[in-house]
Amino acid sequence: MKRFLALFIAAVLAVSVLTACGSEAQKSQSEESQSQTVQDSSTISSQENQKLSGKITVNTTHSNLVDTVLKDLAQKFMDENPGTEIVFQAIPDANQVLKIKMASSSLDDITMVLPETKSSDFEKYFVPLDDLDFTKDNLYFYETGLGTDGKLYKIDGLISYSGIAYNKKVFEECGITEVPKTWDDFYKVCEKIKAKGITPISTSFKDGWPLQFWTDASFPFQNTGNANYFNELTDKDEILSEDSGILAGLKALRSLNEKGFLDNDLMSASWEGFRKDFPQGKFAMTYTGSWYPPQFVEKGGDINDIGMFPVPGTKSLYISSDWYYAIAANTKNMDLAKAFMKWGFLDPKIMNAIGVASAIKGQKISDPCTAELMSYGLPVIEAVGLSDNYNTIKNKAQLDFIKMAQDYIVAKNPDEVVAKYNNAWANAKKAVAK
Repeated sequence: MKRFLALFIAAVLAVSVLTACGSEAQKSQSEESQSQTVQDSSTISSQENQKLSGKITVNTTHSNLVDTVLKDLAQKFMDENPGTEIVFQAIPDANQVLKIKMASSSLDDITMVLPETKSSDFEKYFVPLDDLDFTKDNLYFYETGLGTDGKLYKIDGLISYSGIAYNKKVFEECGITEVPKTWDDFYKVCEKIKAKGITPISTSFKDGWPLQFWTDASFPFQNTGNANYFNELTDKDEILSEDSGILAGLKALRSLNEKGFLDNDLMSASWEGFRKDFPQGKFAMTYTGSWYPPQFVEKGGDINDIGMFPVPGTKSLYISSDWYYAIAANTKNMDLAKAFMKWGFLDPKIMNAIGVASAIKGQKISDPCTAELMSYGLPVIEAVGLSDNYNTIKNKAQLDFIKMAQDYIVAKNPDEVVAKYNNAWANAKKAVAK
């Protein structure tokens, strides 16, 4: 699930102005097609007794589930609402695809939201959701979904806890009886694993986005215990100062690579390769989100054979948001889109079907991996939404945290990489201030 980050990411994420729907509802009728209602983007959904009809498309990063659990879920809604059609559409390269769709005013009805989209632009692209019973009391990251007009435009799909996922069978095979809590212990564990001919840590270096757990999706927050870490960078002239949480993550990655603990061939290390090989015991660990374990099972692993522990030496467990979802202003079936958004996310049926933690508060943590992470007793901090000022400087600097990590890990002179990104940040900050 790229995104995550893109925690994380993940896809991570440029946009152009979309035209909102007209202020008055219009109807087009024909014998060949169903009637659809086009409403102003600020209009509240139709009355409860109005029969739903027509078709909507819903974005997802879960390409592996489109034809299984998500299809079944869509069918359940359609059975409850005859005359409707719900289609889940997988978007493997979400960042690029969403940029194109936004530029062409062709966002899918229920769409994922590019992280760099400014809150001041929400009302241009999306429909207010204030009438769907999402509130600050029942929704994580509620404030992040607010536009500058105070209305709610986007909701988080799920919450993710970040940590080190490990194969328990590999640990047992290598004689490791407890998870490492310090970096010294972590290195010792990696040595034991390497001695058995098993790769200690996978980074999916070629695909890149999993590296963001070490840069901007998780590690800086966990390392500093500061949920507002990135927004505070707008007051600094260096993004990679010596006390930088980002730089600490980069140094950890480079050290692990120098010790021979990362993928044997970094340039060919892919996420799909990792997903296939991790349950088979060819890798021992990876830094990822709590959304991953269902994929371990999907590829043949047993849920009892995977666990998660905090990154050694970190100060907190970090709850991050995943992809946010919104209703596109260009939707031709707002009533159906709103009805399905409420039906699928507020309950939350979609997240339960996928097997991940919902952003709806008060949901019981049934996932054993997340429960294991929580058992270590670290304080939990909730991610703070990125400010428009941070996003403006980041975009001006053309910061690519994936490329930053890749460059730093293999650079002959890592100090040159640090200087490059510090200069880009400083110049962008000055330009924005003018």
